[in-house]
Amino acid sequence: MNIQELGSLGEFVGAIAVMVTLVYLAIQTRLTRKAAEVTQRAAEETAKYAGVQAGAAVVEGYSRWRMLMSKPDIAKIIVKAREDESLTDEEQVIYSAVFEELIYSASASFESSVESASFHTVSADVKNLLAVFKANPRVIAEWHRVHDITVGVSSRFVETIDSLLKEQEIAQQGD
Repeated sequence: MNIQELGSLGEFVGAIAVMVTLVYLAIQTRLTRKAAEVTQRAAEETAKYAGVQAGAAVVEGYSRWRMLMSKPDIAKIIVKAREDESLTDEEQVIYSAVFEELIYSASASFESSVESASFHTVSADVKNLLAVFKANPRVIAEWHRVHDITVGVSSRFVETIDSLLKEQEIAQQGD
């Protein structure tokens, strides 16, 4: 075999190597793209599931509060407070606990909405809490009592509520 034949054989082997490399790269690119698509779908499903879980947590928090409010003995305490009657120490503890549940649920729900983890709007939590404050002016005292703790759950929520309380001139009972 002479040099020219060896050169031709080298070109042929080189062409085959290039073709094998191109086929290999095409297969690898296709596998990488499919893996990225699977990862993307998994991330979307995870995000959707997280949204469902966050939404369930919101519903659960508000449901606990509504269950407390619907108990006849607690409802009597709330009515008594609305009518500006004095509460016994025991009634005050119950009254405080009921509205702490609402405040903590609303702040967690608000934070979940801000982070887009659940499906409801941020304004829903704010409107709900302000409506409760207007219907139950004594609750504002509970708001001020748990204010610093609530900051730990959501400082944005506390800032929003404080701002709206001031803006709407909703004062703490007795102020």
